[in-house]
Amino acid sequence: MLVSFLFTLILSLVNGPVDFGGKDALPDLAPDRIVVRLRDGVSDDEIKGLTAQLKGRVACKSPYLDFYTVGIPDGEDIDKILSEYQKAPSVLYADRIAIGRIFWHPNDPYFPYQWHLDSDHLNMEDAWDIERGDSSVAIAVVDCGVAYEDYPIPINEEHPEVQSFDGWYHQATDLGGVRFIPGYDFVNDDAHPNDNNGHGTHVAAIIAEATNNNAGMAGMAPDISIMPVKVLDYTGVGYTTDIADGISYAVSNGADIVNLSLGGEPGDSTGWRMVHDAIKNARQSGVLVVAAAGNKSTNQLSYPAAYPECISVAATEWRDSLTYYSQYGPGLDISAPGGDLTHDRNGDGYGDGILQETFRRNGDTCWVDEFLGYFYHGTSMAAPMASALAGLLKSHGFEDANQIEDIIYSNAKDLGVPGYDTIFGWGRIEPLSALLFNDTIPPEFSILVLQNAYLEKWVDIWVFSSEYLANGDSPPDSVVVSIGTEEEVFLRKIPNTERVYHGEFHLPTIGDMNITVSGVDVGRNRGTNNRTYSFSKITPNGGEVYSPDKYFRCYFPPASLWEDCYILSGRLDEYGRKWLGITSSKQAIGDAYLVSPGLEETKEEITVALQYNLRGENIPEEKIAVFRWNGGNWERLESVIDMDKDIVYARANGLGIFQLFVDDKETDIIPIKNNINLVGPNPFLQRTELMYTIREPGRLDVSVYDLMGREVKRLVNKVVYPGSYNLFWDGVDSRGSRVSSGAYIVHSKGIVNKSIKVILIKR
Repeated sequence: MLVSFLFTLILSLVNGPVDFGGKDALPDLAPDRIVVRLRDGVSDDEIKGLTAQLKGRVACKSPYLDFYTVGIPDGEDIDKILSEYQKAPSVLYADRIAIGRIFWHPNDPYFPYQWHLDSDHLNMEDAWDIERGDSSVAIAVVDCGVAYEDYPIPINEEHPEVQSFDGWYHQATDLGGVRFIPGYDFVNDDAHPNDNNGHGTHVAAIIAEATNNNAGMAGMAPDISIMPVKVLDYTGVGYTTDIADGISYAVSNGADIVNLSLGGEPGDSTGWRMVHDAIKNARQSGVLVVAAAGNKSTNQLSYPAAYPECISVAATEWRDSLTYYSQYGPGLDISAPGGDLTHDRNGDGYGDGILQETFRRNGDTCWVDEFLGYFYHGTSMAAPMASALAGLLKSHGFEDANQIEDIIYSNAKDLGVPGYDTIFGWGRIEPLSALLFNDTIPPEFSILVLQNAYLEKWVDIWVFSSEYLANGDSPPDSVVVSIGTEEEVFLRKIPNTERVYHGEFHLPTIGDMNITVSGVDVGRNRGTNNRTYSFSKITPNGGEVYSPDKYFRCYFPPASLWEDCYILSGRLDEYGRKWLGITSSKQAIGDAYLVSPGLEETKEEITVALQYNLRGENIPEEKIAVFRWNGGNWERLESVIDMDKDIVYARANGLGIFQLFVDDKETDIIPIKNNINLVGPNPFLQRTELMYTIREPGRLDVSVYDLMGREVKRLVNKVVYPGSYNLFWDGVDSRGSRVSSGAYIVHSKGIVNKSIKVILIKR
C-alpha cells in the first residue's frame, strides 16, 4: 500500500551556518559533597576529627561564611554520611549542596518566530532549564529520510524533482550539532537514508535542531540522538511493508522512540496489518511509537495512529484550538501544536505554522543542498513534539515506556470538556509539568455502593480515585468483593469524568460485604482501601424506604405494579424538564436490597449520571444543567454532557435528590414555592386546566369538591417530583357522569395546600 506524509508548507526565512556546542544536564544535588556548619564556639579542629571519624574529606572553608565543604569519597553512601554529621553535637547543620543553573534562553535568531515553543504554549525555555536531552536516547524518524550527511546522490536516486548543484546530498546547516546514529534506507535498500523531499528533515528539526548556536531555529530536544530511517520516497509515499521494516529496524538497533509522521486514509486499516505487528513488537520491547492523527479533518484517525499501541497526536493552533485539518475521534491520545498557515493570530507577519529548517523548494522541486527556514503545518508537525517530550523524559531518568506515556497524558493541559475527550485526547502536551513530575504518594480510593436499579439482587460499585492511574488512566487493577467467598469485580471508567470507575456485583446473600480496591498511579505507587457494607432485605409493599442515614432513598411501587423499580422516579415532560429517573427493565416480583453505608459515607464526592432523550430538539449544551436539592434550594452543579450517548454527568458531595433542567435561566425553571394555579378563564370550556409547580418531592392530593363540600372527583393522589406539570378536569364526576353547571372547588393538600374556585358552564 502507498501512503503519504501529512503536511503543508510555505517558504519563509533563511538561516545561517551552524556552530553548536551541547551541554550535558547536571543533577539537582551535588553527588560528591555536602556542606557543614559548626556551632558557635567550636574550633576548626573539630571538623578534622569529624571527617576522620565519618569518612568525609574537608575540601575547603568559606572565606566569608562559617561553613565547610566536605567531600564524600567515591562509593560511599552520601545520605548515610550526611545523617551522621547531622547527629554530631558540634554541628549546627549539615545539608546537601544544590546545583544552580543559568535560566537558559536560546540565541537562535529565528527562535522568536517559533511560537509553539513560547511561554504560552510549550514553555520550552523553562523546560530546557531542567532537561535538553541526552545523546544516549535515540528517536527514530521513520519518514522520507533526513538531511544528515554529505553523500553523492546515487544514480537510482536521481529524479528531475531532486536537484543539487554538486550532485551530492548535504547535511542541513542547522543539524550540524545533532548526533546521528546509523539508520537505513528501505526505499533504495542501502545504509544512506538521505532525505530527498524535505518532510523528514523538518520533522527531525522539530525534535533536535541545533539550539543556542546563534543560527537558525531551536529544537525541542537538541541534545538527543536522531536515527534516520527512510520508508517514503522523494514524492512522500511508500509501502507499508517498508514502514513495518523501518519500525522493526529502529527497535532492533536501539531506538527508544519511533516517530511516524505518516498514515493512510481515515479509518481504513486495509494493508496495515504488518505495521501493526511491528508496532506491537516495539511496545513489547519497551519502545514508544508516536503517530500523527491525520489531516483529513474527520472524526476518525488514520492508521497507524488508530492502533491502541501508538501515542496518537492531534494538532492544535495558536489559540490552543483544534486545527481545521486535524483528524480526531476514538483512540486519540494527546495533542500538540501543529500550526495553521491560514492565519497570523500572533501578528508576526507569517502564517502560524511550525518553523524549522529543511530544503528549499520550488513547486515540486527540492534542492537538497540549499536549506531554509520553512513554516509547515500538519499533524506531522505535532507528532514529533510528543516524540521529543518522550525523549526528554527518557533523558531525565524515566526508563519505563508506559510510565513516560502516563506522565505525558496526566500532565497535559486539559482542553475541551474536563478529562479525556476524543477531540484533544488528554489535552495539549505540557513539557515543563511533565519534567517536574515527581510522585511518591499512593493514590487514595473512595468506595460507594448503591442498589442497582435495573437488575434485581445486583449492586453498583463506584470507585473514585484521588489521582490519574497508570496505563492510560485504566481502572484499579484489583477489586475484590468478599461476602462469604471472594470474587473479582471488573470496573470500567465512566467517560467524560475524572477518575470515576463503575462495576456491577450480584449479591449471593445478605449480610456484610467487604470491598478491597487496589491500584497504581503514574508514579508507580500502589494505593489500597477497603470498605464494609451491610445489606438487609426489603419487602416492597409500596411507598418510600430510607437508608439509616436518611440520605439515600428508594421508592418502590406496590407489588401489583412491580414492573418498574425506582431509586428515584422520573419522566421527561412536555417542557423539556427531567427529574432524575433510573428505572429498571421489566422484571418479576422479587426481593430488593438496600445499602446501609453509614453516616460518613454521605460526605464522599460522587458522580451523578442522568440519561435523557432530547434527540431532534436542537437544544444547545449550555442549556442543559443538573441541580441538586440541598433541603431548601436547588443548587446548580457543574455538568459534563455526552451528547452522543444522551448522558449528563455531574459531581456532588454525597447522595441526594437531583434534577436535570433544560433551560439557561435557573429562575425560569425552579419554582419559588409549591403552587397550583388555574390556567386562564374557563367559561364555556369543556375541561379545566390547572398547572402545578413543585419545588421539592412529596405527596400531592388534589380533588374537586362541590359547594356543599362533597368530593366530586379525585384528580391525583401520588408522590410528585420537582417540576411544572399540567392537570386537567373534564367536568365529570368519579362515576363518569357530567356534572351540572356551577361553581366547584379544586382543593390540594399534602405538599401543596391551596383551594381554587372553578366556574364550570355548559355550552
